[in-house]
Amino acid sequence: AALQRVARLDGFNERAAFSLRLLEELSAFETIETEHFIIRYLPGEDEVLVKMMPDALEAMHHDVTARFDHEPVQKTVIEVMPNHEFFSVRITGMPWIHTVAACTGPVIAMEVPRKGAPSLHLGLFDWLDTLRHEYTHTITLDRTRNRIPHWLTEAASVTMELAPRDYPTARMLAMELRSGQLFDMQEIDWAFVRPKRPIDRQLAYAQGAWMVEYMNETHGPDALVDLLDHYFNGLPQSDAMNRVLGVTEESFHQGFLDWAQAEVAAWGFFASPSVNDLIDEVARSSERDGADDPDPSNAAKVGAFVPDDAQIERWLDQHPGHPDLLESIVRRRVDRDSRSDSETLGYLKRYRMARPVDPYPDQVLARLYLDSNERHLAVAPLSRLEALETRDPLYAHQLTLLLRELGSFEEARSSASKMLRIDPYRPEFHELAAAVSIETGRFEEARSFLEALIILEPDQNRHPRRLEALERIISDRNSNRLDEISRESPTMK
Repeated sequence: AALQRVARLDGFNERAAFSLRLLEELSAFETIETEHFIIRYLPGEDEVLVKMMPDALEAMHHDVTARFDHEPVQKTVIEVMPNHEFFSVRITGMPWIHTVAACTGPVIAMEVPRKGAPSLHLGLFDWLDTLRHEYTHTITLDRTRNRIPHWLTEAASVTMELAPRDYPTARMLAMELRSGQLFDMQEIDWAFVRPKRPIDRQLAYAQGAWMVEYMNETHGPDALVDLLDHYFNGLPQSDAMNRVLGVTEESFHQGFLDWAQAEVAAWGFFASPSVNDLIDEVARSSERDGADDPDPSNAAKVGAFVPDDAQIERWLDQHPGHPDLLESIVRRRVDRDSRSDSETLGYLKRYRMARPVDPYPDQVLARLYLDSNERHLAVAPLSRLEALETRDPLYAHQLTLLLRELGSFEEARSSASKMLRIDPYRPEFHELAAAVSIETGRFEEARSFLEALIILEPDQNRHPRRLEALERIISDRNSNRLDEISRESPTMK
């Protein structure tokens, strides 16, 4: 009533108009209730996504509440919005916001992961990974009466995501550490709300999670939970850290920076000597050898020295684990020369060990193995790539097909789940998932995928026929089970 009055009084109030329209359309939403969640959604194609949620959400609840030793008193509402405009108006009252999900305490709103016009959809994403982040906010905010520092609730949420840190994020952290641009304990909160540079908010998320990793490693995983207790009681960050960690904020931050240097080295960044150092050494040697050379063109060649493959291999003899040299020789052999011989594979594996955060070796190895007679060797690199990817179902799809081909149906089922979490509206994915479920004997699960196909492709007659055939299989199996129970139980004879 209040919004209707505002809209009548001010016909130019867009926020009121959008909010009023949203309220009217929310009245058509339906509800699924689980032990710990209330899921609200618009009937139609979004049922395909929503029906995958209950079991996954309950497993998520167990993980997150166990980590932070807290369970909210009330159920958490998950509102699944059919497009970006719906979601944006739900959060801000206006039809645009920079994200796909948001937590407002006991309510989480999320738009569906879907391709389409930017005004309607922001693209694909792993909805479970996203909800784990948002639900961690629900838990940490509730556990501290909303008193947790901004950076820490975001950091805790990032650490509960399923995907590990990706290469661009690792590289950003390494570069900012080297340049002295990481935030101190006061700056990091402001980076979320008043960023000074385009990368500041992204950096704040990543650095916060990195600091929690440091805290877990040096003070144990319970330290974070103990901090939450003190924030609940209203202690400021400086006092809480002193009591739980036994250090000041400044000491914690300096310890983190020292630890981060070793982390970056383990990731394969800033190897010593650098490639530039090696080039300078060759240049200085050439200058000494050619000091009396009267031809000035030779001096110019020294200044523009570019190492050839033979030179890089000589350097690798001296520095066999040097990540930059290994990357250089690998990219020349693979990208430039399209080589896939055993020596090149050896270099790829060495580079993956030297710089484990770079997915490039796994991308090449997966492609080469899939095109070979040893396709089973592609499982390991594809598995690592699948774990990293949250916005493209390619690797999960490839891995599902490969594992099914190899007869590893249980593992294929896990990859099929990831594939559908990222792109739940693609019919061929549901067909593949149904086949894998049948192959693992999960007929009821296969039924849900066939029901999804009927929703997504209502004009395809083969889907109802398949569902009818599956129902007969389920009925026959249940009858056989009942007969077995009857034979074994005297009370049923």
